[in-house]
Amino acid sequence: MGVAAGMRAAVLPVISAKGGVGRSFFAANFAIALLRETRGRTLLLDLDLDWAGDALLPLGGQAPRRALSDLAPLLAALPPTMLK
Repeated sequence: MGVAAGMRAAVLPVISAKGGVGRSFFAANFAIALLRETRGRTLLLDLDLDWAGDALLPLGGQAPRRALSDLAPLLAALPPTMLK
């Protein structure tokens, strides 16, 4: 797997200095808006381990299909240019 020739990828982190400010809510809605606007594939990772899955609430509370640990085996397959 990887990014096909001619395709572009971007990492857009959403952070805040404290909890309870709507970071997960904003991130989930931003991911939905990005998906609708670009018609491209969008990945939302909620790395807040204290409230893991909180970002799914605006998406209807669906259970995640995969866990973050599922990505670990794929890291070795990423081209070095994607890891810069």
